[in-house]
Amino acid sequence: MTNKLALSDVEGANFKNKIQMISSKKNVLFLILSILLINVQGNDSLKVKSFNSFQTNEILNHWSESENVTGMIYNRLDQIVDFNYLFKNGTGDFHRTMEASDYLSHTIATRSYRKIKKYSLYGGFNYNNGREEGGRWNGTYDPYRGNPYIIGDSVSSSIYRKESYNLSGGIATTLNSKISVGCKVDYLVGVGAKQKDPRPENTLVQMLINPGIIYHKERYNLGFDIGFLQRKEEISYIQHISDNSDISYFAFKGFGFYSKEINMSYYRFQKLNKLFGGIQYETKKSKIPSLTELKFQYGKEEIEDGSSV
Repeated sequence: MTNKLALSDVEGANFKNKIQMISSKKNVLFLILSILLINVQGNDSLKVKSFNSFQTNEILNHWSESENVTGMIYNRLDQIVDFNYLFKNGTGDFHRTMEASDYLSHTIATRSYRKIKKYSLYGGFNYNNGREEGGRWNGTYDPYRGNPYIIGDSVSSSIYRKESYNLSGGIATTLNSKISVGCKVDYLVGVGAKQKDPRPENTLVQMLINPGIIYHKERYNLGFDIGFLQRKEEISYIQHISDNSDISYFAFKGFGFYSKEINMSYYRFQKLNKLFGGIQYETKKSKIPSLTELKFQYGKEEIEDGSSV
């Protein structure tokens, strides 16, 4: 197998440039989010607004449990906004092998829903910054997302720093008495790096688009949505301090199988394309609605690390 070799200073410079590019986009994202949250105060003082408004809205509108964003047209509340800050800190030996024994993270999340005339709008923003320590056999941003082909190393007591932001939005409207349409978009970017050689440096980009439609009938509603997700992650194992060329990398393949590589650096590129969708059927017997949904998805992930896998 021929590995992609790269000088540590070049890789480090490229990684810093990626972080700077991601940071420069945050101002634009915050500006978009601010526009979505303008004029969030309710006009009707009799409406009950609380920290549980989103949960209440989801209970009253069972379409919110489906993947069809067009179901926002059935939301009972006209305007909802919430803001959350989450702090996590934990330590202990009872954890999965690739998880950290010590972790600390900060998460800021906000979301907003509004009705403007015949349009239902949704916007959300999530930012996470954290550090993990004690995880082993892991060099990917998320080792537990379902892909058994994982690259890792045996170095322990290494701090893994990760940062990500997620921007999402949706719109839905009723065209006429028979048809309503909507679309949802989600964009995720993350970076990560261990602080000890051999250190993986991760760059993650994920994009999702999910349009939907609902046909209205007198006794039932029929919905259909289809979506596409693309995920790309670059993993560059490089050295910043040591010149030792006998560093081991392990490519896990599931069911306990793995291959071992020894080199000064290691590069892997993972690309996932996933097609998904669903069919929703809502009946209205005795004024009690009932929603049934059938989902499907197909995904294909390709891995390149000097040769096709």
